[in-house]
Amino acid sequence: METGGGYEEQMVLGEAAMTRKVLIVGSNSDDILQLTKLLEMVCGDFQVDTATCSTDAISYMESNKYEICLFEYRLSDMNGIDLLRAVRKKGINYPVIFLTEASDHNIVVKAMKAGALDYLQKTDLSQEMLCHSINAVIELSRKNEEIRSMKDFYADVIDGVAEPIMVINLSYEVILLNRVVREKYPLPSETEEPRLCYQVSHCCDKPCDGTNHVCPLTLVYESGHPIKVVHEHYQRDGEVRFIEILASPLRGSDGEIYAIVESTRDITERRIAEITLEFKVNHDSLTGLPNRLLFNDRLCQAMAIAKRYKKIFALLFLDLDNFKDVNDNLGHETGDLLLIEVGKRLRESVRESDTVARLGGDEFTVIIRNVEDINSVALVADKIKDNISRQYTLNSHTVSIGVSIGICLYSNDATNAEVLMKRADSAMYHAKKSGRNCHQFYTGGSLIEPGI
Repeated sequence: METGGGYEEQMVLGEAAMTRKVLIVGSNSDDILQLTKLLEMVCGDFQVDTATCSTDAISYMESNKYEICLFEYRLSDMNGIDLLRAVRKKGINYPVIFLTEASDHNIVVKAMKAGALDYLQKTDLSQEMLCHSINAVIELSRKNEEIRSMKDFYADVIDGVAEPIMVINLSYEVILLNRVVREKYPLPSETEEPRLCYQVSHCCDKPCDGTNHVCPLTLVYESGHPIKVVHEHYQRDGEVRFIEILASPLRGSDGEIYAIVESTRDITERRIAEITLEFKVNHDSLTGLPNRLLFNDRLCQAMAIAKRYKKIFALLFLDLDNFKDVNDNLGHETGDLLLIEVGKRLRESVRESDTVARLGGDEFTVIIRNVEDINSVALVADKIKDNISRQYTLNSHTVSIGVSIGICLYSNDATNAEVLMKRADSAMYHAKKSGRNCHQFYTGGSLIEPGI
């Protein structure tokens, strides 16, 4: 180490009225003595503590406040990099200058990654170099402390928000989160691995994707604008929660997006209320089947798909035979139970892709998609007739009814929803006149006899 005089630059260590404290950690007593002499030339009045092992160094740093710390690489029980990592893990953030025997790039890189703010080569160390380094490190440490304080301030601000907030970078890493997130979501253990947003919010092993999990980060990055999406998050007990996500871009000085601010709100109760209301609007309150409003929508959908792909579908119009007798003789309560059972049997008679609806009273409709030929429709109609005709036991009463079915094909018989309904209805009345409990096709302006 060089100890030549004549260097006039003044080192700044803390306030003038305060005792200046420096910690030197090394295993060579001669080097420590030379560093002490250099420090005396640089900053005059100061107090130096020395440690040769990690245990003493950590003990000193836990019980004192140091303006600067000088770490050598070689210690008696571990290297200086491991010591620096251990110190930072304990939350001790005094500014550290790392001292190396020679220029070793790997050691320097590891030291800087571990938290050192500068490094010096002991073989070329001089009063001037030490003064420059210490002043630069103290200034850098001061700025880092300001950044930490500002970050703590922002953290305190978002901690006061009642909804979960996360700041997420373009690699899905959560770089800032508030108290609500820490309390509400199970966080990964404290390791060197980054916390990823999809792991924090819903314990998933890959980024959001699909209809129910559109990725907010991707949407914001691609559009450049704030977005709002709703995710379905499944809890550990299987319960689904609806989460509304608001995501806004964070831009750097170059105007490029480098992260997003994501706030979330649990809207499960509101969404359930909306779903319930939507169901009530579109479904029959007695049977739970689609009502006339939803049926009309499904009919228009079926027509559009059939037209686009040149397919045929069948519309069945059903009217129960002798239902009025059940109502008049056994009461409306029994009649309602009968309608509920009829709805169940109708659903069991067709595919999930088909639509069963109740228009009102004892009138039902069925949309059978992707019809192969007229015989396949006749088979479905016979299945419906057989299922509906089986006896019912309702309120200790045995009930038997039939069903008259009118059938119209799209686009053989009509290409208009209103005309389809009228012709299926007309075919149903002909089935009634033909003896009931049968089906009747309408085709080409004429009627095909039941069963043909």
